[in-house]
Amino acid sequence: MPARANATESLPQATETAADRLRLLAQGFWSEFLRRRPVFPATDGMFPFDPALRVRYIEVQRRTCAVWRARALAAGFSAGDFFDACIRVRAAICIVAAPPRSRGSAG
Repeated sequence: MPARANATESLPQATETAADRLRLLAQGFWSEFLRRRPVFPATDGMFPFDPALRVRYIEVQRRTCAVWRARALAAGFSAGDFFDACIRVRAAICIVAAPPRSRGSAG
């Protein structure tokens, strides 16, 4: 079985509207999670180094994801489609937020 090109291919008559709704659900998850997650130093990278803070971070992500996954399921999407959409949205956030790379000296 060939790999799916994107998550919306498994949807009945995948339409732009269905893809948009799925993307909006994934954006809602990331938006809410990023607002609710515990604050930690940017020098830690994507995840907090402090063990207690990391546990809180993971718990907030788990609860937030469960709520938004339930919304996606109620809207007729599969959990896999929602997960795939979340990956694509997070990748887009990282690309937008990434600082420009230094080109170094040409001399």
